[in-house]
Amino acid sequence: MDEYKDPIEDNPEKSSKIASPQEGDIQSEEAFYKALETLKNIDNFEDKSCLEFFENLKCMILDKDFHIDPSIYVDSDFLSIMLQILLDGVFGIHSNVIAIICELSKYDEVLEFLNNPEFLNYFYGFATNDENPLIDVREMILILERIIPLVTEEAEIIGLPIVQFCKLKYPNDVIPYFMQLIVSHPDTEAFPLIIDFINTYCTLDSEAVHLLTTILKNVLTSNPTQVFYVVEEGDEDNFLLNLINATSRDDYESLNNILSMFHELLTRNFYEVEGLFSAILDSDILQTAFGIFLEDECDEEYKYVAASFIEHCMYNDRLREYVIENIDEDTFNILLNGVHQCPHQMTRSFIALISFYIQYHQFPAAQSAVESGILELIDDYIEVNVQIAIPCLNSIFKTYIRQGLAKEIVDIIENTEIMQDLNDYTSENEKNEEVVANFLDDYDKLCNVLEQN
Repeated sequence: MDEYKDPIEDNPEKSSKIASPQEGDIQSEEAFYKALETLKNIDNFEDKSCLEFFENLKCMILDKDFHIDPSIYVDSDFLSIMLQILLDGVFGIHSNVIAIICELSKYDEVLEFLNNPEFLNYFYGFATNDENPLIDVREMILILERIIPLVTEEAEIIGLPIVQFCKLKYPNDVIPYFMQLIVSHPDTEAFPLIIDFINTYCTLDSEAVHLLTTILKNVLTSNPTQVFYVVEEGDEDNFLLNLINATSRDDYESLNNILSMFHELLTRNFYEVEGLFSAILDSDILQTAFGIFLEDECDEEYKYVAASFIEHCMYNDRLREYVIENIDEDTFNILLNGVHQCPHQMTRSFIALISFYIQYHQFPAAQSAVESGILELIDDYIEVNVQIAIPCLNSIFKTYIRQGLAKEIVDIIENTEIMQDLNDYTSENEKNEEVVANFLDDYDKLCNVLEQN
């Protein structure tokens, strides 16, 4: 397009009144270039017309009235001028300038330009100064939140302000920024400093809880060793326990984050972390997980995560008895009924829980399980996961034998296709073959004894 010439440039004397961008100009790039030329020719930022210009310019930027490629904001020096205004300490219009930069920071091209040590130093200095207007500080934090994934060097990350944000009127305002920092740099050494800041200065309201559970899920699933920084000894210092207690039992997404995190840690065998067990035993997270697991209307993803958490608590020697204590007879009957209708991916957890419950409550539980049709389900699950199916079958089998009902359990099993399926079973997995072979051996020995008697 032809180079645009502003009337001011053709006039040897600059106009004393600064022309604001007008709504009638917004259908083309012309409005932007007109505003840019006006911006370049401002020599008195305290002029009333200048204030009006920046107010109108902010509105047009926020409304996306300039139909231009985002890179033009950088290449045309528009952004450079805006940043220089901030660096020069020009007040009166700085709020509008910050709002403009914040809006433009949505674009990748702009973020690349803003990721500059000089600019970052100013942004952090401004954001941590409690004397600055609250709305400006919040927009500056949002700018930093968008830039931080681009900061790649750990040496730079660890040197960024953390405790300095304590001066904020509302320290919780910085949590979204911290979340972005940690999610984009899960292995950063700044993690314990951030946790300490939040534990010291922030309030665990519903919004903070949601953000923090997201942070922990991302960090602890990718780098579980960071758990040591969130489960210090003592209830007051156990950040994870405090977070669990602050989480609303209606906030399924946050609860799902917590349960996913626990699931990861329990499968990684972090048994030596005392505070991890305190967070489970001293809260009601297990009971909450049962509530989600057994709730008919709950989202299947949440139910699956809750079931997996409970199952892995059951496999843990320190937590197993605690889990069993939280399964009363009514809950067990719900498990027996639910196992036949549950989604396929949850069947494993149902069978595992039923198996462990039978081991603790012996014959009454085994009898109820048999009467519910559990053997047919076990038969169907042999091909899916024999290492889950056989332990449950074995629990029932041995419980009946101890009860003096060996013949009865053999007759019950013979009325199913279990033995035929086990005899036909083959697997390349040696452990699977061994599990099946051991049960067949025990079963054959019992049958021989019964025949002799």
